[in-house]
Amino acid sequence: MSFDVDRSWCSPFSWFQSCRLTAQETNRIYCLIPRQPHIAIFDSGSGGLSILRCLVESLESCHFSYYADDALLPYGHLGDEQILTRLVNDLSQYFERNTPDLLVVACNTASTIVLPSLRSRLSIPVVGVVPAIKSAALISKTKSIGLLATPATIRRPYIDALIADFAQDCRVSRVPALDLVQISESYLQGECVNRMLIDQHIDEVFCRDIDIDCIVLGCTHFPLLREYLNDSLSSRGKSYVNLIDSGEAIAARVVNLLTLQNHSNLLHGSSVAMGKVTIYHTKDKKNDRIWLKKCQQALSAYWQGAWDISATYLPL
Repeated sequence: MSFDVDRSWCSPFSWFQSCRLTAQETNRIYCLIPRQPHIAIFDSGSGGLSILRCLVESLESCHFSYYADDALLPYGHLGDEQILTRLVNDLSQYFERNTPDLLVVACNTASTIVLPSLRSRLSIPVVGVVPAIKSAALISKTKSIGLLATPATIRRPYIDALIADFAQDCRVSRVPALDLVQISESYLQGECVNRMLIDQHIDEVFCRDIDIDCIVLGCTHFPLLREYLNDSLSSRGKSYVNLIDSGEAIAARVVNLLTLQNHSNLLHGSSVAMGKVTIYHTKDKKNDRIWLKKCQQALSAYWQGAWDISATYLPL
């Protein structure tokens, strides 16, 4: 026995049309249909991929747009006004056009300069990143903390402010480690990691203060090297030392904000949609493959070929 069934009702769009709903009523119903959360992430380069990795771990079924302004990398060499103009005037139009649910500024330097202006311009939540000095001060038992960061970050007044506000009772040893940026780039390219240079930076930390039990990774590139940094600590009998970065705290904040936006039913893989990452880069349209490889390497523990990852040039 067979039946001819009119299946037009199965399509929500056909159903909307047959009901002759007003535009306002249709929009209200669209709002009830589960939608894949969309998160925009910005960094001057590839360091923010460490933040993306933490977000992917917590948010398996989201759409991520990663904006890398590698044409002006590194931001540490730019003036504050130039950074402000670049993000608020030039890049924010692309954030708005792609209508994300929120924006993560995954750059320490930019976060200290542009957050108020971006928040006043954009109609979405904007989350910033700063070195996790507050977390280290709460965790440290010896009250001796190491800060591994780029020379530009170490010199910035906001580091003084973070220490004054959250680590007054701690000794904070600032160790410049610009080499780690290039080493992390080598890692993202699938190249051999220079363990000797990593060892040298770890040794320098303890030359400053032998009692250090927490090291703040003050550049978003550095968590990409966590495995190698931990190996170096272990080989020196210092496996008890905590490596602290902002990634997990940022991911927790993003989850909280998405929950407030009624995305809680889609945050842990309950969505039928698989995760998606779109990389936008500003330096050279020939670099699509390079950015694909970087992203796949950063997400190697989660990607496994299932994620939809693409890269495209963004001319500015």
